[in-house]
Amino acid sequence: HTQRDVCPSTSSSSRRARSTAAGSSLASETQLVSFDCMEVERRRLQQFKYSEKVMNTILASRRPSTVRIYSCTWKAFVRWSRRKGIFPLKPGIGAVLEFLQEGLTSGLKASTLRRQCAALSSVLPKIRGLDLSKHPHVRRFLRGAAQLAPPIVHRFPTWRLNTVLSSLTKHPFELLEKSQNEDTVFSGCNFSS
Repeated sequence: HTQRDVCPSTSSSSRRARSTAAGSSLASETQLVSFDCMEVERRRLQQFKYSEKVMNTILASRRPSTVRIYSCTWKAFVRWSRRKGIFPLKPGIGAVLEFLQEGLTSGLKASTLRRQCAALSSVLPKIRGLDLSKHPHVRRFLRGAAQLAPPIVHRFPTWRLNTVLSSLTKHPFELLEKSQNEDTVFSGCNFSS
């Protein structure tokens, strides 16, 4: 998803119209949803009455690169939810699948969609008792995405074997005739310094 095309913020006038029309505070609730997925996770952990130290340890379980990916996905999902008028913390399976479909349509690979699903699973509550990534429709969607755009498999090496073998017969490589410690003949190569 690109932030510009897929996940723009909803204008304030349309948010007010939806809120008034719906008779609820969906728009204001959506505005209060944190863009920081770590903060959302922390709030979920607070429900279990864990100490601050325990929560910090749990939140430190992911690598920084994973945290960045999850954070980026969460921000994109919150923007997308605002655009669609959906409360991001309780989206429903259909909304999540639509978000993933927009990503697929915009050219995201199945592996990226799987990472997005994992990111959302870390923040969103269970849907019908299942983690998002274990929901049968999500699993089938991800399999379908992989079938529609399978990864490219290189069946043949991209390098030329003759060039490599020719290079191995020249300096700094040399054939081993005898080992230094024994009179055993080798048929391999040795890198000489």
